[in-house]
Amino acid sequence: MKNDTMLDLPAESFLLCLQTKHQKELFQKFAMNVLCMDSTHGTNHYDFKLITVMVADQFGQGRTVGWCICSKEEKQYVQHFLQAIRDAAPTATVKTVMTDDDNTGWFAARSVFGEIIQHLLCHWHVDRSLKRNIFSKVKTKSDQVSIYQSLYLLMHHTDKDMFHQYLESFIDAWMPKEPSFIQYFKTFYASRPEKWAMSYRNFSHADTDTNMFVERCG
Repeated sequence: MKNDTMLDLPAESFLLCLQTKHQKELFQKFAMNVLCMDSTHGTNHYDFKLITVMVADQFGQGRTVGWCICSKEEKQYVQHFLQAIRDAAPTATVKTVMTDDDNTGWFAARSVFGEIIQHLLCHWHVDRSLKRNIFSKVKTKSDQVSIYQSLYLLMHHTDKDMFHQYLESFIDAWMPKEPSFIQYFKTFYASRPEKWAMSYRNFSHADTDTNMFVERCG
């Protein structure tokens, strides 16, 4: 991957973007399915970040289409990386981007691929965030289990109308008993179900999970 554009980054920055010819061909062919981004921290004693970009192929398998090693995971770094990938295959179409629940990758992707692309959250990251907040905010073990089970069913329910009925019932049932968790849930997830609920994912490769892709990617 070659990009001779002068980068507007601090002088002490480190940014290395890598893409093979085969990866460029994969991006060209499958970017329209779903483009997934995942970050790995603590890769060396400088605490550089490794950002992996993947696509889902015709079999729903994750295929890596580029790597970026950078000193900071900030929007301008990720944007330069994604722009280099796009410049290498300018006719490729990106319709959907999946990220973790950090807006850095999403803001960078929107700057490169356009405002109308769809944004999805990786279920693995959503599940991890929900578990952490359930365990820290919900008092008893039995209530922790009950709330998690309800949210798991909500996430994977496929009927949109029924989803919203269950969502409202869940909030009404638990708000009096666990207001701290329910307020967190309303703020970060209930207000944007289109990003995490399966009932909103009526397209191919809707069950894509970026963490699963990283573990199995070829």
